[in-house]
Amino acid sequence: MNSCTTRGGWPYVTLALALSVAACSGVGGIDNTPTNTLGNDETYAALALIWDGTREAITSKKEPADPTFTLPLSYALVCPSSGQRLYQGTLTGTNNAGTGSATLAMTASLTNCAVDDKVNITTVTASGIAISGTIAIANDAYAATNLHITSTNVTVNGKACTGGIDVAIVGSAPNAQPTSTGTACGRSGSVPLP
Repeated sequence: MNSCTTRGGWPYVTLALALSVAACSGVGGIDNTPTNTLGNDETYAALALIWDGTREAITSKKEPADPTFTLPLSYALVCPSSGQRLYQGTLTGTNNAGTGSATLAMTASLTNCAVDDKVNITTVTASGIAISGTIAIANDAYAATNLHITSTNVTVNGKACTGGIDVAIVGSAPNAQPTSTGTACGRSGSVPLP
């Protein structure tokens, strides 16, 4: 069975936990104009790397039992092949008997963050990534996640991400597979993320 299909025009790629981007030679996207400097696979890899670090930063902290809380988020992690990702911010919210919500305000940067899919190495550098939104708390766990990720300064394999990134990330929980909808590197559409 081919691991690459088209869903909503963007490549739907099943990724390993380590974010190995599947080799999808010639996968088409909804916007194949020659003015785009980055291909679908490169754009998808950038979104996946940014999201993976966001999820790790959020889930590195369990929501406290306190009725109101502010959790500082300061998270550095290595990238799948080389490079580093840094996430900094706060998760502020309320929790009443295991039910509530939290507001995320975070910034991030990726420095030469590389992933090797055994065919290609994709390297992403990004600064000034802004991540904001809400995360529900249900049954003493993080639940419905609605985030907005923007960045105007992104390069992938040394090429500029035209138009930057402006996407909404929606999922049933930070650990559940979310959907990214919006514009990334000149491409608009909706795509499931790992």
